[in-house]
Amino acid sequence: MVFMAGGFADDHVSYTNMIWNSGHGAPFRFFITNNYLINHLSFSLVPIGFLYHLWDHPFLLPVFQWLLMCAGLIVLLASAHRLRLPLPAIAAVGLFFIGYALAQRPLVNSFHGSTTYFLLVPWLYYTLRLCKGWAILPLALILGVREEAFLFVLPMLVSAAWRDRSIRAGALVGFAIFYGLFAILWLYPHLNGVTVLERRSEIAHANNLLATWHGSGLQLRWKAALLWAPPILIFRDNMVSRFITLRPS
Repeated sequence: MVFMAGGFADDHVSYTNMIWNSGHGAPFRFFITNNYLINHLSFSLVPIGFLYHLWDHPFLLPVFQWLLMCAGLIVLLASAHRLRLPLPAIAAVGLFFIGYALAQRPLVNSFHGSTTYFLLVPWLYYTLRLCKGWAILPLALILGVREEAFLFVLPMLVSAAWRDRSIRAGALVGFAIFYGLFAILWLYPHLNGVTVLERRSEIAHANNLLATWHGSGLQLRWKAALLWAPPILIFRDNMVSRFITLRPS
C-alpha cells in the first residue's frame, strides 16, 4: 500500500540506504557520496543497520517499525502494572497508545526515524519511575535520534526532577539541555558546514510557518486538538492519577 500510494517514498529510500550502509561499514553514507548527518544527527539509528545481516530485505524497516510499537506497548503496560494501575485503566492507556490517530499515521507508512520514540519514550518513563539508575540509557538513545530530540522529552524529565527532588533527576535535565544546545549550535554546523537554520531555511521561513494559521489550517489544528485533549481528561480521575504520582512499593 505504501509503495503503490507513494507515501513516504523518499523517507523509505533515504532511511533504508543510510541504515543499510551504516550496518555494512559505511556509517551515515547516503546515496553513494552524501552524508546523512546533514539531514539529522541520527546517531542512534546506526545499530539498526546490523539487522540487515539477519534479514537483508527492503521490508526490514517497516517490520522493525511495528516491532518498536509493540515493544513500547509492552514497556508501557509493564509500567502501569508495576504502578498498580487498575486493569481497565491499563487497557485504556494501552489502547490509546496504539490506536491514537497520530501514532497510527507513521506506522501505515514505511519508516521514519522518529518512530523509535514509540519504544524509547515508554522505556525512559519506565526508568524514571522504576529503575532510575538506568534512565541515562534510553535518554542517550533519544537524544541521538535527532538534534532537537531533547525538546520532545524535556517535559517528562522536568516533571521527574520536580517529583523526585534529586540531584540525579536534575542532572538528566541538565544533560538533555546541554546536549541539545551543543548538537544544534556546534556539532551540526561543525559536521556539515551549515547551521540548522540555514539547512531548514525553506521550512523555517516566516511565510511558511504562518501560512497555515488561518482558515482551513486553523480548523485542522482544532480537529487535531480534539484528538488528544479529551483522552488527557481521564487523568483527572484519582484512580488513573496514581499512574503519574504513585511511588512504587
